[in-house]
Amino acid sequence: MANIRRTLTFPPNYQMTEKFAEMPDVPVEYLYAKDDATAQLLLGFHGLDQAGKNQVLEFISGLSES
Repeated sequence: MANIRRTLTFPPNYQMTEKFAEMPDVPVEYLYAKDDATAQLLLGFHGLDQAGKNQVLEFISGLSES
């Protein structure tokens, strides 16, 4: 998937990116991620159900409070 992000040689408009993201079922934000770690987090988060997303958000919230 990182190859998709790396092959974009021009900044596409948001509408085009939305359509492009529908094809591999990835969030649009994934295509704009500046690094692989962020892209991986976005892709993983996108695949979770709402309960899983809530767990991740709670975990991150706890990390930032430490």
